[in-house]
Amino acid sequence: MSAVRSYAGINTSDDDVKQRLQ
Repeated sequence: MSAVRSYAGINTSDDDVKQRLQ
């Protein structure tokens, strides 16, 4: 569920962001 946090902008890790972008 890290991806959801990424969208919220809370404690997002680079790996999660990269996976989301791809």
